Amino acid sequence: MKILNQVDSCCPECHLFLIPAQDISQQLRADEQFLRFSILLIVFILLVSVYIYYLNFV
Repeated sequence: MKILNQVDSCCPECHLFLIPAQDISQQLRADEQFLRFSILLIVFILLVSVYIYYLNFV
């Protein structure tokens, strides 16, 4: 049985890296912030559209 460490994290049988790189976590945080901003923007546009639609019928 081979013990995997941070430097050599490649699986000896399947040759896949089991430990993600450190810079991936920073990219994931940026992607998560972008997705949150996008969802909030879509919700805001939807609410404004419904409000304008409601004003036209009142």
